[in-house]
Amino acid sequence: MLRRLRQLAMALTLPCWVWIGLSYLGGLHPAADSLSVLRFEVSLVALALSVVLLATRALWRGALGALAALVIAVPIILDMRIAPAGPARADAISLYQKNVWLENPSPEELVADLRRVGADIITLQEVTDPLARVINTLAGDYPHQHRCWGGVYILTRLALAEGGARCPQDRRLNVIALQVETGAGPLWVVALHLRWPWPYGQVAQVDRILPFLAELDGPVVVAGDFNMVPWGHSVQQISAAAGAERVGRLERTFDFGSPLVRLRIDHVLAPRGWQGSTALRPLAGSDHFGVVARFGPP
Repeated sequence: MLRRLRQLAMALTLPCWVWIGLSYLGGLHPAADSLSVLRFEVSLVALALSVVLLATRALWRGALGALAALVIAVPIILDMRIAPAGPARADAISLYQKNVWLENPSPEELVADLRRVGADIITLQEVTDPLARVINTLAGDYPHQHRCWGGVYILTRLALAEGGARCPQDRRLNVIALQVETGAGPLWVVALHLRWPWPYGQVAQVDRILPFLAELDGPVVVAGDFNMVPWGHSVQQISAAAGAERVGRLERTFDFGSPLVRLRIDHVLAPRGWQGSTALRPLAGSDHFGVVARFGPP
């Protein structure tokens, strides 16, 4: 019995480690970036199988597998559990990020939550024309409302800086940049909505967004529905191009309909070296939770 259990655990362990190993090769092929979405979950499966190997006296295999799985999983677990340091400045910038969902049945609930939070900046995705008409009721609080094409919006109560709003020439990119004045000086705010990863068009979209980000002078914050976990290659590319890094605790931001699938795909990237924290907001008719970030220079 022990022998069969050990053989089964060894047979299942191999595909787990193949999956994990390939998930680090997103820079070579986009399929590997898709595998990285479940890297954490697969590492937990590998850890459980390693415990089975230890229990069935496959000591060195079990110990080596458990150690490798812990090296992968523990930093992610700490990122979920340990609250990062909040912004040191009293005048921290606040930003509410949300994919509102094309078929949102309760836009009034969404607008009420946006008004309740009262963030300095709001970034939205999947805003349809009917939703836009409801969101326009916020014009008194947010006099600056901008979009290029499609459903990606930026709303802000802050004054606009000289850079104004910028749209890419390719209207399919689902991205917009807006420069605003803050207590820390001019700040570019980029809102984006990435497509699903391979075999869909995320990689080609990111390749065309990177030059757009490179043209922005000064500090940049990027917020949006990335449809990718923060350690994915596409997110890392955007982070490097914007000179920004993710702020806040790693949390589930997409409601897949099952507590076992916890997709962490909505992010706020603040200028590198800045401090920040995040908090989740209700679904409010969407399949994405809202993410409220507060950040500023140290």
